[in-house]
Amino acid sequence: MSTDEPPSGPSEGPAQFARVLPALAAYEQHLNPDAAARDRMRARLLADFPAAVRQAQSRPDPTARRRRFAVALVACVALIASVTGMSVLLSRDAVPGDALYAVKRSAESAELGLIFREHPRAFKHLEFADSRVTELGALLDRPGAPVADFARALADFESDAAAGSRLLTELGADSDDQLFAALADWTTREIGRLRTASVALPPAARQRLEVTMALLERIRQRASELRQRAGCLTITSGAADDIGALPATERCVPVPAREVSPLPSTGASGRAVVSSPTSAPSVADAPARTPSPHLPAPPPIPLPQPSLPQVSTPPPVEAPAPPTGLLPGLLDLLKLPFGLLGPNR
Repeated sequence: MSTDEPPSGPSEGPAQFARVLPALAAYEQHLNPDAAARDRMRARLLADFPAAVRQAQSRPDPTARRRRFAVALVACVALIASVTGMSVLLSRDAVPGDALYAVKRSAESAELGLIFREHPRAFKHLEFADSRVTELGALLDRPGAPVADFARALADFESDAAAGSRLLTELGADSDDQLFAALADWTTREIGRLRTASVALPPAARQRLEVTMALLERIRQRASELRQRAGCLTITSGAADDIGALPATERCVPVPAREVSPLPSTGASGRAVVSSPTSAPSVADAPARTPSPHLPAPPPIPLPQPSLPQVSTPPPVEAPAPPTGLLPGLLDLLKLPFGLLGPNR
């Protein structure tokens, strides 16, 4: 360090800071423009790129919109599924008059729609009708239950009972006449249950129950009539009403029994003769002609019996027993040198 330069001391720091401060303030003003400067810069950008800026401001992002729509859709589906499942679960014990009884009936209709075979669908209708009788018992346990709730339970019972009867009578006439007996037994059981419940019903509901009992009596009578014609050629008349197929009114013509062909019999010629009701008579089935009294009967022709040639079985050939003793060992020793020499030696 040169001795000509004056030594710097702590007294020069504030003076140097005072000289730098205006430059820092101007630099800060340049980095942070005021409102007027920002407006000028925005106007310049809009003047240079007006179309691009307006398009970017007005056009929404389609990907973000689809993403938001998908999220909202999944949330709505999940909410509906959870609410529906919970409602169906809670509506199992619902009775007419409850808020969830309509949900219970809708779930039963959906269950019926998922059954594609008519036989199980018919019995499912009867099962739902049986549930309506159980709901009547639950209404009796509620003091002061309105008569309208009993009437709705009976109306729903009649709807399911008539639907099941229609399906079972049609199926019984087409394929299985045992369904008539099953329908009659179910009707008898439900009549007994409703008679037991009628003692505790209100007077107005008891009058409504008479309509239901009359419907059940019609179903039982219809099942009995169809069951009586189960062995006839025509079971139904081809017409139907609200509870199913109508029985035929003409005289019952029994179904012909199936003809069973007899066991094969041996004819005069020695061949097996099998009679068939549907086939034309064959030569073997024709009756034997009676010989004329003026001509002698022809002698029977003996049929040749095939004979098989007699094949004699040759006696079994016994293999020679291997030699034993000292001689075989000497023969093997004699063959050993010739075997070593080979065939060409």
